[in-house]
Amino acid sequence: MKYKTIEELQITIDEYFKACESEILKDEDSQPIFNKFGQPVIINQKPPTVTGLALALGFTSRQVLLNYQAKKQFVDTVTHAKSRYEDYAESRLSDRNGTMGAKFKPC
Repeated sequence: MKYKTIEELQITIDEYFKACESEILKDEDSQPIFNKFGQPVIINQKPPTVTGLALALGFTSRQVLLNYQAKKQFVDTVTHAKSRYEDYAESRLSDRNGTMGAKFKPC
């Protein structure tokens, strides 16, 4: 097993969600830059995913994450992490830009 303790696993989970956070683009005076609609310009936005979490944890697939979730020691930690993703996904369904859900382009 790659992670022996809950604490080790939680640190990497927190790092993954932190890396997914967006930030406001700022000018050289650290002032926010706004678009033509008066909204701040957002950069480095990466939506969290369960597969992305699994990869960030160094796993080869989602299944390995699910295997960790099946272990009594890690069930709460992994379930909580997956709930953080679900919260993000559900909140996107109610915002203006996320109401259409994910769209996939043909390859």
